[in-house]
Amino acid sequence: DTSSCNNKLEKEVDGSIANEIQNLTVSQIGDTLYLSQSNWVLIPGISEKNHPPAPKPIIQNITINKTSVAGGTNVILTIYVDDLNYPNTVDWINLSFNGPSGNIYDEGSSVTYTDYAGVWEYSRTDFIADSEPSGDYYYTDIFVKNESINVESHVWSG
Repeated sequence: DTSSCNNKLEKEVDGSIANEIQNLTVSQIGDTLYLSQSNWVLIPGISEKNHPPAPKPIIQNITINKTSVAGGTNVILTIYVDDLNYPNTVDWINLSFNGPSGNIYDEGSSVTYTDYAGVWEYSRTDFIADSEPSGDYYYTDIFVKNESINVESHVWSG
């Protein structure tokens, strides 16, 4: 009881100075507890509890447009991604491009997105020559990734 002492301890009463009230602070990354008088203790594992995992980027919309050009058709894929980890940006894409005869290619590559206030846009064009089989050409299994903090979107399959 410190009410009679101006709310502060004025003398040691239990014979131990090791159990007094401490001023405590936690490091910015959350793995060190700082005590009074420059003492500290490392507490491994608490940083994950103090910093939840980064949110996944969200594919907001995907458009696929086909335009006729000399000698064939351009298939234009545009992806709009909401990356809640701004200013860390999405910088990777995985996708499959398919045609009437099956899978044409699977690709994972580093890409540059255009920033529109936290919504990222990426476009690519695949050319289908008139000599290729006629039929539907389309993309599947698309996901984007923010490699710097290792988070990826859910897979969009069209």
